[in-house]
Amino acid sequence: MSALGAMLGLVAAAGLLLAVAWSPPLRRITLDQRLAPYLGGRPRRQSPAAVMVTRAARGVDRLVGGQASVRRRLAALADPRTVEDV
Repeated sequence: MSALGAMLGLVAAAGLLLAVAWSPPLRRITLDQRLAPYLGGRPRRQSPAAVMVTRAARGVDRLVGGQASVRRRLAALADPRTVEDV
């Protein structure tokens, strides 16, 4: 038995074990997944990184005037959609 064969066998066994462990019938359901149907439209908390990206996007938008420009163009076209729809 060579070292390469042993490593390939180990990797294959680990991959098979992970595939079986994460298959839907054997995976444990998290609390979020259990409660999601009952909570409906409640927003989930954002991660700190997502909050920072959102704030940065708002800052860039204020700097270059993105939403105001889109609103003016939509109004000129008499389009009923909002900036969030576009």
